Amino acid sequence: SKPKASIRELLFYLAYGAKAILSIELTLPTTWTLHFSKEKSKVKLRANMNLITKAKARAYLRNLTYKKIIAKTFNTKVHPY
Repeated sequence: SKPKASIRELLFYLAYGAKAILSIELTLPTTWTLHFSKEKSKVKLRANMNLITKAKARAYLRNLTYKKIIAKTFNTKVHPY
């Protein structure tokens, strides 16, 4: 997933609150799979909810700024007759 240019955030991150990670199944256990804990993962995801809210707010403000700039540029090119 690539960041959208005007808001500079991943749309998947804004929608689901996590970055998209593709899992690859391997026959050998990795450090991550050996030390993974569902409880710790849930706690960290809850802690990230505040960060997600802030990222959504920043993206919203960037989008408003972008729209304001586009409207201003358009309005300077429009000439009343």
